[in-house]
Amino acid sequence: MGTPREIYSASLAERRQVWSAAVARHEQFGYLRLVLFAFLAYMAWKTLYQAVWPAWYLLVPVGCFVVAALIHNRVLQRRDEAARSVRYFERGLDRLDRKWAGVGSDGLAWLPERHLYASDLDLFGRGNLFQWLNQARTRMGEKALADWLLHPAAAQEIQSREEAVRELANDLALRERMYLVSEAVAASVHPEPLRRWAEAAPEMPPQQWRWLVAGWNAALALGLAAGYITGFWSVALLVLAGMAAFGLWLRPRVLHALHAAEAAAAELEVFAAALAVFEDRTFQSPKLQALTTALRADGAAPSARVRQLAKLAVWITSRDHPAMRVLGPLMMLGTHLAFAADAWRAENGPLVGRWLSAMGEMEALLSLSAFAFENPELVWPEWTASPEPHLDGTDLRHPLLDPARAVANSLALSLADPFVLVSGSNMSGKSTFLRTLGLAVVMAHAGAPVAATRLRLSRLVVGASISTHDSLQEGASRFFAEISRLRDILARAESGEPVLFLLDELLSGTNSRDRRMGAEGVLRGLRERGAIGLVTTHDLALAEVSQSRQVHFADSLRDGKIHFDYRMKPGVVPGSNALALMHALGLPVGEG
Repeated sequence: MGTPREIYSASLAERRQVWSAAVARHEQFGYLRLVLFAFLAYMAWKTLYQAVWPAWYLLVPVGCFVVAALIHNRVLQRRDEAARSVRYFERGLDRLDRKWAGVGSDGLAWLPERHLYASDLDLFGRGNLFQWLNQARTRMGEKALADWLLHPAAAQEIQSREEAVRELANDLALRERMYLVSEAVAASVHPEPLRRWAEAAPEMPPQQWRWLVAGWNAALALGLAAGYITGFWSVALLVLAGMAAFGLWLRPRVLHALHAAEAAAAELEVFAAALAVFEDRTFQSPKLQALTTALRADGAAPSARVRQLAKLAVWITSRDHPAMRVLGPLMMLGTHLAFAADAWRAENGPLVGRWLSAMGEMEALLSLSAFAFENPELVWPEWTASPEPHLDGTDLRHPLLDPARAVANSLALSLADPFVLVSGSNMSGKSTFLRTLGLAVVMAHAGAPVAATRLRLSRLVVGASISTHDSLQEGASRFFAEISRLRDILARAESGEPVLFLLDELLSGTNSRDRRMGAEGVLRGLRERGAIGLVTTHDLALAEVSQSRQVHFADSLRDGKIHFDYRMKPGVVPGSNALALMHALGLPVGEG
């Protein structure tokens, strides 16, 4: 099959050829329509003004022009589809070249205000993990992927996701087809308003009342016909008065029903097209089979049902047209549409939530499958059945760094050896290694492969305090934010969940005495609750209270410049080059 780059490059060349051919056909049909229009004008002149030919002769050029216009429209659709395919493979090559930062959603809309690790591991934002992984075309897909990154799944769910991702990894045609669903990433299908509307109680009276509305329409038609034939308009006026009274009585409920339906039905054509991609597919993995089953229903396919609602929304919007403002009340159009919306909801409402959830999970799996396909050097984690926390990673590296430049390190943690104290100077790699470890665990629990040579682990809940900061809005200092996070991590460990803690510069916002006492208490509490993890520090005095294995990241000063190798070594960091570096930069240190 070749490498991902070879496959993408070959596919891009094919799609560009298709696009070029479609552009050429578009130009040809443009000239053809111009010629046909000129011929039609000539025929019209000869027929209507000079009476050379019978009028029905005009049907020939008109028919030719209409057929050419219809074929041209299909050519334009193929051209636009080919252009989107070209962009799909161009973006795939950009991701392989690490040029994906800033492309697509950054996921910040899904970032919780308080979370044990989302901000600390930089899951969301420009150039971060979510933006790299995400290829969802709808909000449902984005939300599902974000939820998978934010909440570790159970062991059985992780296994089912992995099986599904492996099956989808080489299904490039399916991912391309899904990309073609919408030009805009995360099209504006709003799942929650749609779900709430679909599951809400009916707005209108029982559907039997629709016969009454139809009766009013029939009576008005008969009254108008009788008035036209006999000149006796009283019946028609009485019917109009009755319709007006009936309409005014129902008006509040009709308007409320129409506004609710219109708000819930935004951009449903995109949702329908996305459903159509999957509803007729067959898969082997149990996860994918369950999702496609959820997308099927008795009778019409979900995509057809959603398109019915989309067309209904178009009719509701059409009421604002000047002509419909005049004709609509005479036909009681709004009332008919409100009843139709309630009828659709009664039939399909219980299924909408299932469709939305299944669609979101399917898109999340497609995002992870593309990630697995484009990064074949990544490995699938191995899972232990033991309930005790365990992690053993070989050659772990940060997934967002270029593999050719990233420095890999290995680490093992278990209840027998639960804590590691990491010392070293700023920029030596301590915080990056914490994030490397955290992201590996998060990605593994989401169902994705990880950046390592090998990773064996149990189910873990990550708790991190790496980038806690002041909050002016909440009036909280960095120290208060840090101890609040530590409280939350301890609470999760207290609940019996297997916690992996990642603590950067533990309690650095207080004095050395309180810091040592506080650190000793926090680490003791985590140990007693069965947690495993890492603590980084500049303060070598913490090594005395940590009662843990110690490793370090070293630096060296050469020719007035500090150098790092970013490799983790056993033991406490042997010394610091801080004073030497400050002196080399001209700061008055070490002077009496």
